[in-house]
Amino acid sequence: AKQASVLALVNEPDKLEALLSKPFTPGQLLKTIADRRIGLSIPPETLIASALDHAEQHFEAAFGEGYWVDHWRYNLDLIETYLAVYPDQKDELLFGEPSVPYFDSPAVVK
Repeated sequence: AKQASVLALVNEPDKLEALLSKPFTPGQLLKTIADRRIGLSIPPETLIASALDHAEQHFEAAFGEGYWVDHWRYNLDLIETYLAVYPDQKDELLFGEPSVPYFDSPAVVK
């Protein structure tokens, strides 16, 4: 059912059916559409959004012990470097409204 709603948005659904029946990335979906010259009834961005709305997320990465520590240290380095240049912005950086978009990863540390 999930697959059918996405396939309904393309002119030649049989050319995408195999891809959508297994794990895929948005890039693989767009590349397949381009390589196979599949016509769309909507803009590619809308198709990707629909495909992701109906998809299930699968982690393909292995998060080892050093992964989280490295990211924590990197973030601290960025903060320290920023504050070395803009020391007067410390309160705004730490407690102000976020003005930069960010990605909230579903991966968490337990």
